[in-house]
Amino acid sequence: LLALLLAARHAGEVAGLALLAPALRFRGPTMALLRALRRLPVLELARPWVRKTGIDIEDEAERAAAPVLPAFPSVRLRDVFELQDAVRAALPQVVAPTLIAVAAHDNVVSPGGGRELAKGLVNARPVRFIRLEQGRHQMARDKGRATLAAEVCGFFTRP
Repeated sequence: LLALLLAARHAGEVAGLALLAPALRFRGPTMALLRALRRLPVLELARPWVRKTGIDIEDEAERAAAPVLPAFPSVRLRDVFELQDAVRAALPQVVAPTLIAVAAHDNVVSPGGGRELAKGLVNARPVRFIRLEQGRHQMARDKGRATLAAEVCGFFTRP
């Protein structure tokens, strides 16, 4: 999301974007409710820290080796929601070629957010959207990473 904002603000200076599992929309009704209530300090007061017990990687060996952030401050979710809104507003200013990659089985972000980005990037050319059937949110470490690497490399080396 930050890369998209930078690309919008510095349109002539960004040669291209590869957005892997972009967090324009989160999955699940809980996150939708938190987004709707983001102006109220409900979560920060009830649960100042969001505890994490795992990581969204399908490959068992990679999951076992991956570091897990044990918790993050819940107030930072409000920052992400504001960033999502800012990105939606800035999408027409992005002109850089953009690759958007989503994982069909991502448990963190909705692949629909990637499709929304592709539709909103009306002035970026080209825009390539790919959906990986293998792997989850940590796409670069997960099953399907070879396909992802080939797609990213191919996108940036095409004339």
